[in-house]
Amino acid sequence: MEQDISISKYIIRFSITFTVILITVSIIFSLLGVEANSSLTIIAQMSACSYVISTFIKNHKRLPTQTEKTILFWYTFLASWGVSIGLFLLLFLVDPTMLELLKSIQSIGLAWMIGIVLFVSLLQLGTIYFSYNFLARKQFEAMQKKLI
Repeated sequence: MEQDISISKYIIRFSITFTVILITVSIIFSLLGVEANSSLTIIAQMSACSYVISTFIKNHKRLPTQTEKTILFWYTFLASWGVSIGLFLLLFLVDPTMLELLKSIQSIGLAWMIGIVLFVSLLQLGTIYFSYNFLARKQFEAMQKKLI
């Protein structure tokens, strides 16, 4: 049986990759005049998860254990929210028009805000679960085929 390994370096990789993808695609969308939406976050998150799990599989020649997967899952979720909130705060500091967005967020009301946060959280959790389960198995199977 494999011993569980430290997952922190994979969470750091996820955070950096997720941040870089979000910023890069946001800049490209801005330059092209295309409005970004929530699908950008989901695609960036899935891409970052895919990178992390493929790196894990290459490094250890196996899928993560259930304990490792659980840690990856929850810390990736927390990192996703942390990166998103951090980028929002950074944008708020450098772009004065963000004050209007903040006012419109406040006008939504607490119940709607909680609902939106729960919905976005469910989307994120689903994306992470899909990435660390289905996509991880597919990547592992592909690696095994290369070795044969």
